[in-house]
Amino acid sequence: MELFKRLAALAALATLLGMSLLFAKGGEPAAASPPLQTFVPFGVALSPGYTQTVPAGRFVTYTHRLTNTGANTDAFLITATSSQGWLAGLRGSALFTGTLGSASLTGTLTLALPLNPGASATLTLRLFVPAAAPNGATDRTTLVVTSQTSPTVRAVATDTTIARRAHALFLPVVLQPTIPEVTLGVDFGPTRTEDAVLQSDYPLVQQMGAGRLRLWLSWAEVETAPGVYNWQAPDRLIQRATAVGLEPLVALYYPPDWAAVEACGPISDTVALENFVEAMVLRYRNDVHAWEFSNEPDGKAPLPSYGPGIGCWGYEPEQYADQLGIFYRKVKSLDPDALVLLGGLAYDNWTLFERSFFDNILQAGAGRYFDVLNLHYYPINLTEFPTMVSKVSELQGIMTRHQLHNKRIWVTETGEWANSEAAENQRNFIAEELPRAFCNGVDSIFWFAVSQDANGSLGGRWLIDNSHQPARGYTTFQTLARKLAGSHCAGAYTAVPNDIEAYRFAAPGREVYILWSNAASQTVTLAATTTVTRTNRDGDRVTTLTPVGGQVTFEVGAQTVFVEVPK
Repeated sequence: MELFKRLAALAALATLLGMSLLFAKGGEPAAASPPLQTFVPFGVALSPGYTQTVPAGRFVTYTHRLTNTGANTDAFLITATSSQGWLAGLRGSALFTGTLGSASLTGTLTLALPLNPGASATLTLRLFVPAAAPNGATDRTTLVVTSQTSPTVRAVATDTTIARRAHALFLPVVLQPTIPEVTLGVDFGPTRTEDAVLQSDYPLVQQMGAGRLRLWLSWAEVETAPGVYNWQAPDRLIQRATAVGLEPLVALYYPPDWAAVEACGPISDTVALENFVEAMVLRYRNDVHAWEFSNEPDGKAPLPSYGPGIGCWGYEPEQYADQLGIFYRKVKSLDPDALVLLGGLAYDNWTLFERSFFDNILQAGAGRYFDVLNLHYYPINLTEFPTMVSKVSELQGIMTRHQLHNKRIWVTETGEWANSEAAENQRNFIAEELPRAFCNGVDSIFWFAVSQDANGSLGGRWLIDNSHQPARGYTTFQTLARKLAGSHCAGAYTAVPNDIEAYRFAAPGREVYILWSNAASQTVTLAATTTVTRTNRDGDRVTTLTPVGGQVTFEVGAQTVFVEVPK
């Protein structure tokens, strides 16, 4: 009992001492000491990675949450490295400024992102599994977030992507392709946008018989900053083209410096590419139904003297194939019936252009991403390509090796240089090269630099002079266009003497024969039961031929003639 009394006394004394400590100055309770806290000036947290199996030829997107766990505002360096080089885009929240050094070699993208204390951002990684990726091929993309203020503070996540190739069952299919009508078009070049050209020359090319107009759309000049658009220039061109009855083919070129290391390609920020293509197609899909991805992408390196109009993807075929895929899928998702053209291949001048580029992009799976093989032809390499058809045939052979069939073929740039003495060569080029190409798989041909420019930078191929008047081969082009309107090539016509080259075109209610002699003049006979018209190359002499015994007979010389037979 005595022990308990002593313990109680000690407890009372402790209570009194405690109360004396709780009061100070006038009996107010003393302020309590704050609890101890750990102060972390800089910190970062990152959500974990994923593992996903993805069909070859498809995109996959991974989303991570990044949080600034430090007590100070910090800027974070985000680095994504793809072991297979499949990385196609990196975005941070709504603000993205991705830059790419040499993704085809390192598969690395970097992004800088500032965050306040406690704030979070969404990081989006986009990968493309190449169509040619082997089944089971595995990519590990490592996402590293590092504090730029305290570089020892970092977080890491790894996304694993496994390629899956589908097993295909091939069944016999009977194809009955529709033969497209042949069409002619023109291209003024990327710099001819002055009012006089639009007001005077656009109607002239329509009167000349052109049905299509190739227009150049500069991405850098439209999207001046990420998400900031100025459509004034392309609006003006497309509206004028449709107003005079020309169907626009729009060629996208010149990526901005924040989306590509070089203005001629390849594109580093492919998320930005996809966003721009979406904005472009949504804006113009009522008027534009043919789209081209880059111009002459087979260029080996930037050509400053030509500017960004000449591509430089020649050594990056895999990147071109992948990014053509982005372009194709986005266009088709918004306008399924639109045509997507391969960027017009120079396929010539091997010092500047890579000969293996077309073969290489097909090897990388590009064949599924274009409706129209697109090439350019100028008579500058007559040893290898003496005719337009010789170049077309070589490219057709490459497609055949890759089992690509039934692709349409357009020549979106061609022309023959001429001066006052050589205008005959230009007229013959129009009357011979174009019909020959139409009968060898080509269904649309565009004359490049159709209007004379003041400084001659676009070459001497023009058909409209700088006073906005028809000149040189204009009437030859016009005659050809009128004769071929609404027709398709029915094949070479072989019931003619040796050295006569002849082609037959079929249109509703008529047939047109285009003939010329590669040697001396010779007599040609055609079956006919009604009056036939014979028109000379330039359309300024028309004669009628009356059939005798169910046929007409006429002379064919070096200058092309058009013979129209009613049916």
